[in-house]
Amino acid sequence: MIRKDRVNNTPFSSDNEELVYSAPLTDKVFKTDSAKAYQILKGLILGTPAWAWIKELDRAACARKSMTALRTHYDGPGMTRCCLVSAKTIISGTKYLAEHTFLFEKYVTLLKAAFETLTECEEGMTTNAQVYTLLKNTECTNSQVMAAVAAVRVSQTLQSSFTNSANAISEPVSLVFPDTQGKCMLLPLRRTERGAAEEAAEAGEAEAAGAVVVVEAAREVAPMLLLTFPT
Repeated sequence: MIRKDRVNNTPFSSDNEELVYSAPLTDKVFKTDSAKAYQILKGLILGTPAWAWIKELDRAACARKSMTALRTHYDGPGMTRCCLVSAKTIISGTKYLAEHTFLFEKYVTLLKAAFETLTECEEGMTTNAQVYTLLKNTECTNSQVMAAVAAVRVSQTLQSSFTNSANAISEPVSLVFPDTQGKCMLLPLRRTERGAAEEAAEAGEAEAAGAVVVVEAAREVAPMLLLTFPT
């Protein structure tokens, strides 16, 4: 685990977190562990754009210094803005029509990930706003699915949780479309020019491509997404 520096003296969230921050960063054991962690990190990003940001530190083979360099770049304002634009584009442009065009499970997972990105960038949406987006973007015309959407819309209990709301719609979806579960693929962005995708991201807009839009600009932050686990 490559821990971040503590910026204040707030209480630890768990005994494990306290143990992590109690480990020294100078002794022989640290140097050995750091070298091992660096090899894991290097193996994950070698050959990706992220490698350029730690290549100069390769001889030192220090995971902590390398991770700090990556965080400085990928947690910077430019990349944060890129993540925000991509998340907002997904939220506004991802639609659910039917299982044969786009799985409901993939639909809600994309939304959930985008909501989490906004929260991490300190622009999080309230639970009610998340559920409203889920319902608004569910454009399936099947009567059973529409009934489930309507039930969520009038239930304060369901609207208090994005997960519960998604589950309430997921059940009738699985009953209505039993033969298409697990057989669909994500539809790509249908644009002829990369510049068009970037313009859409800049404007915070997206156009439907069958059932969902996947903005190419989001691919630019793949290294950041890859490197979120060792915090």
